[in-house]
Amino acid sequence: MVGYSHRCQMSNFPPHKAVVNYLNDVIFHKQAELKPKSFDLSSTEISLDTMSIIARILQQKSEDMSWPHCRELSLKDCKLDDMHVQVLSDALKDNLQLIELDLSDNEVTSESAKLIAAFLHSNSTLRKLNLSKCKVTDEEADLLMKGSAHSRVRTLILRDNAIGNHGASSIADALLSFTPTYTPSLTRLLLDGNFIGDAGVQAIAEKLAHSSSILQYLTLGRNAVRAQGMQHLSMSLRNNASLRYLDISGNEIENIGCQAVVHMAQINQSLEYLAFGNHIMHQEGLSVVRLLAGYGFVRQ
Repeated sequence: MVGYSHRCQMSNFPPHKAVVNYLNDVIFHKQAELKPKSFDLSSTEISLDTMSIIARILQQKSEDMSWPHCRELSLKDCKLDDMHVQVLSDALKDNLQLIELDLSDNEVTSESAKLIAAFLHSNSTLRKLNLSKCKVTDEEADLLMKGSAHSRVRTLILRDNAIGNHGASSIADALLSFTPTYTPSLTRLLLDGNFIGDAGVQAIAEKLAHSSSILQYLTLGRNAVRAQGMQHLSMSLRNNASLRYLDISGNEIENIGCQAVVHMAQINQSLEYLAFGNHIMHQEGLSVVRLLAGYGFVRQ
């Protein structure tokens, strides 16, 4: 712990309290404290020294009980650069303890995207990854998916980025496609607040039409979906038996799109929640929404 504090002082970064407390637990062998930990380092600019300590924690073997295992790690808004992500990626490639990782509010460059994809490709235990507000464009989304195809992540959060049709197609191909050697594990996909249009939604819809689809939670609110995209999505969901939650709010789906949603809702037997508010529609479209509300599906 002294070595860590000294290195932080030399680099003009204060030691992070959560890391210091963790090291104290280890040094003084507080067995009562040696249990799975959740590290929240959010909204703090962290040094490479601190990242190196976090990496050492993540690299502990599952049978080593002298160090508490880290189950959840939040590095939200930590001003991470490619060097930080490199250290993290190397630590997570063989990690068998971490379940949730929050990297939101950090800029994901093309190099960072490759590094994240590298650990997703080899890591088998991470179940939730948050990359919201990371300035992810189609380029970064494509790099993430090329490397992380067949990932075992169950929840992927990509809210408020700059992902368009190409990025959405890459996500659908990598994480929602069934192959002879791969069955998707993704059950929650959050894509609201991007630039996904009809072509991107169609790519996702084609995967949801698969009879073995397991996706349960999908958000596409505040994108660029129009009537054609909503028709494709509604058609694929008519006989879908997995999806429980769908957010399509804030898209200009027009009257035709509204009618397609109504027809889908009348046929689909699994959908439990449909976020449908804030659409830009004419009076006829609003009447359709009110009709849908009468079936108990719509919640504003």
